[in-house]
Amino acid sequence: MADSKPRQPGVTPLKPAASTRPPLAEIKPPREWRSSRSVEERRVPAPRVLKAMPMPLESTPEGTLPDMGSAAVTGSAHLLPQAPVMAPTPPPVELPALYGVDRLAVLVRDPWWVYAWWELTEGNLTDGRQMMGADAALVLRVYDVSAILWDGTNHHSHFDVGIEDHAGCWYLELGKPGASFLAEIGLRAPDGRFLALVRSNAVSLPRDGVSDVVDEEWMVLGEAERELFERAGGGSFGPGSGELSRLLEQRLRTEMASGLSSRAAASPGASGWRPGA
Repeated sequence: MADSKPRQPGVTPLKPAASTRPPLAEIKPPREWRSSRSVEERRVPAPRVLKAMPMPLESTPEGTLPDMGSAAVTGSAHLLPQAPVMAPTPPPVELPALYGVDRLAVLVRDPWWVYAWWELTEGNLTDGRQMMGADAALVLRVYDVSAILWDGTNHHSHFDVGIEDHAGCWYLELGKPGASFLAEIGLRAPDGRFLALVRSNAVSLPRDGVSDVVDEEWMVLGEAERELFERAGGGSFGPGSGELSRLLEQRLRTEMASGLSSRAAASPGASGWRPGA
């Protein structure tokens, strides 16, 4: 079929270059290679399945239960998880009613009340009754030892509370905020003699109000007073405020002098404090 396109004058048509590619038969691998490789490429690994082996049954001692958490189901594809082993709950521990010691303890509850706990051994009580007589009464004696070094006899006052139990606990209303107390449990004979069997610790009740001691040992000297006034800003005023500075200084001196005189009047027989006096 002739080319229908008109040729331009002076233009020679290009011919396709000769192909340099070798024939397909020369580059194709042998048939045995192709077949072995294609089969290997199409091969898919088979899935792996782990099967549980039947566990041998072991004889269990009489009176015990077998461990079901480690048993496996025969023919199952997976092992059953072990059940958590719960530790047995220990039985509740009851506190003993008696500890076998002679003891008396006093604790502060508030400015008016204390809590007393005690225990007397039978041997101590028996020895005391042999000394004081069978008719001696068992009492809890409370001593007021405020602001003193107690030697067993120099207390301000005391009172007795009759008790009957070898071990017990009571709340006691002392009614003296700010005071100090200690207690003893002993036998009181009909003639008034008293034999202490056990003694408590000393306690001090808190106050029920604000303390009336206000700067009892505070004192300001002249140099310290001037330094305190300067640090308070008394000397940092601008020009023309000298009168205000003097008024503030005079007021500060008056207040401090009135405070010292009032403390001296509140202390009977006090004539003032001087260094080295």
